[in-house]
Amino acid sequence: MAAAIVLIIGSGAMVVTLGNPFGTGTVNFSEIGAIAFTIFIVIAAINAFNMLDGTDGLAGTVALTSFLAIAYISYTAGLIVPLSISLVMIGAVCAFLLFNVPLRENAAAECFMGDAGSTLLGLAVAWLCIQISQGATRPVTSVTTLWFVALPLYELVWSTIRRVIRGVSPFQADTDHFHHMLLKAGFGPRGAFAVFATLTCALAGVGLLCRHYELPDHTSLLLLAVLGCATIRLMYRAQLLWVLVPKSIRGGRGPATDVLKQRLL
Repeated sequence: MAAAIVLIIGSGAMVVTLGNPFGTGTVNFSEIGAIAFTIFIVIAAINAFNMLDGTDGLAGTVALTSFLAIAYISYTAGLIVPLSISLVMIGAVCAFLLFNVPLRENAAAECFMGDAGSTLLGLAVAWLCIQISQGATRPVTSVTTLWFVALPLYELVWSTIRRVIRGVSPFQADTDHFHHMLLKAGFGPRGAFAVFATLTCALAGVGLLCRHYELPDHTSLLLLAVLGCATIRLMYRAQLLWVLVPKSIRGGRGPATDVLKQRLL
């Protein structure tokens, strides 16, 4: 919360409008409402990336995809500040991933992100999404930016719902995150990384296509929700992905044969 307040005071970044996400008209906030909602969004982004950071390469790759999408939008719209910051973050994340991506060449590297890294990525992505989605000359709406952080968003929303249904605090840790499900399905760190990278790029690509074809906000949001439900369901049936991921990058021990057959049937 303190970081969000400093961000608002220091840069003036605030979510003053959501566009037309429900098809009922433009949603605008008062000044107090904008400050409160911005603090909420920044906290959500910080926690979403922290939840995502479970095995090597995941949070960094998802953040890199977000920064690349934001950089592309900023470049095409001529937004110098968001473009510059995005490029700086891209360089920093790429340098880190050289020692964190779970490849055989990195087997001897002992480099991990930690909370300081994942929370910084969440803060940076949130700020950049605000920069490109607010103001009179904004090139995208708030709904479009959600596609760039779709996987962390799904993780955060489902983790909160799952814990509330179980009657525990949304902040209580558990072992049912997306990466846990992939590992339980038999994937190793390389396989989980490959699945996350593919899903992240695909979802960001859908967001860019929605912008290109000028899809209405409410249609884009509905599609985001549908794909979110599909992604969550897929994580619970992650054994099905075993036959799609190339053997050379699966890692792990693989799902039990009887379980795999049952899932396929």
